[in-house]
Formats: sequence, structure tokens, C-alpha cells
Amino acid sequence: MALSNCWREDERSKIASRVGEIFNDFRVLIHFYLAFFILCLIIFLFGLAFPWFNLLLVASRSTPWGIFTSIFIHNDLLHLVRNMVGLFSFFLIFSFTNYFLPSKEKINRVSFLTITLLTSTVLSNLIWILIVKIGTIGASGLVYASEGAVTGFCLVNFWDLYELGKTKASRKTGVLLVNLSIFILVCIWMIFYTYSFLSYERDANVLIHGSSFVIAFILAIEWGSIKKVFGFGHQSRT
Repeated sequence: MALSNCWREDERSKIASRVGEIFNDFRVLIHFYLAFFILCLIIFLFGLAFPWFNLLLVASRSTPWGIFTSIFIHNDLLHLVRNMVGLFSFFLIFSFTNYFLPSKEKINRVSFLTITLLTSTVLSNLIWILIVKIGTIGASGLVYASEGAVTGFCLVNFWDLYELGKTKASRKTGVLLVNLSIFILVCIWMIFYTYSFLSYERDANVLIHGSSFVIAFILAIEWGSIKKVFGFGHQSRT
């Protein structure tokens, strides 16, 4: 009985240590999400009290700074909730599909992810105001950028693990299959259910949805080259 209790305590200790490690590696992503959610909620409540305030933050030709500030404003509570749930879902998938990587690589990817999301969304908003005269608001561009980045990293993970498996024995077959499955499912959704994928509906900005996804996807699959150019550091494959 004593040995059994010791074994259980040891297992609990290992699990707690692993959970703590994962939390520490992805803490920047958690903080980013919480900060973004709180800021969006504050601006939403402020906009309810002072409707004119939102007009100053819209992405439009008359308010070009809105290519950044429009990310934080929403039409109504449902619009806000849908975007926050979507963003949280893809952050969760990103954490799950990248947990097997070395700690330093995970930290680098998280930093790169946050930069990629903001860059992709701002560029998509810029494309919008250059092409279209009406304004746009909402964080859906950020949600689609997170989906694009997650899909891109799933492809990167699959390829790296596949190459690793050809050179030596790898126990990460399950991780490889999960990353490949997510990539394939997103591709099927995108190709065969395009209307659903881009959220075609009244007032939905499909141009920003699509461009944010594509830009983030391209940046993610070029992660290997980008981290060398911008000094994220050399990481060995696992």
C-alpha cells in the first residue's frame, strides 16, 4: 500500500510539473488573450455609453488608424462573444498541437504567433480600406488569422515529424497524425464548405476573413526561414 501511494504521489507530481511547464511555455499567449478580451470588453461597454466613440476607431479611409483600432470594437454582444470564443478555440488548438516541442521553441512560436495575428489583421484591414470605401470593425480578422496560423503550424509540425521519422525511430506518431488531421479537416472545410468557412452572412467581411487566413498561413509555414532571419534562434528538431 505504501509503495502504491508513493507511486501515485510521484505520478501526481509529474503531472503537476508538466502542467506547470506547459502553462509557463504558453503564458504569453494566455496573457495576450486575457488582455485582448478585457480591452475589447471595456471598449464595448464604453461604446454603449458613448456611441460616437466607436466611429473614431473604425477602419476607413477617413480614420486610417482604424486598421489597428477597429480590431477592438464590435457591433453587439453576440459579435464580441463569437469572436472571443473563436479566438480562444484556436489558441487552445495551437497549444495542444505544439505542446510536444522543446520549451524554447514553444516560447518562440507563441511570440511569433501574437506578432503574426496582429500583422495579418492589420494588413487585411489596410487592403480593405484601399479597395472599399465603407468602414469595417471587429476582431474576426484576428480569429481567421489565428486559424490560418494554426493550420500552417500543423503542416510544419507534420512535415518535421515525418522527416524525423525517416531518419530515426520516433514515438510521436500520434502527434503527427493529430497535426495532419487538423490540417486536412481545415482544408476540406475551406474547399468544400467555402461559404461556411468564410462565414458568409449579412455584414460579414469575407475579404478580411480570407486575407487574414492566407497571410497568417503563409507566415506560419515560413516559420523556419523567418526565425533564422529575425534571430529567434536555431532550434533542433525533436
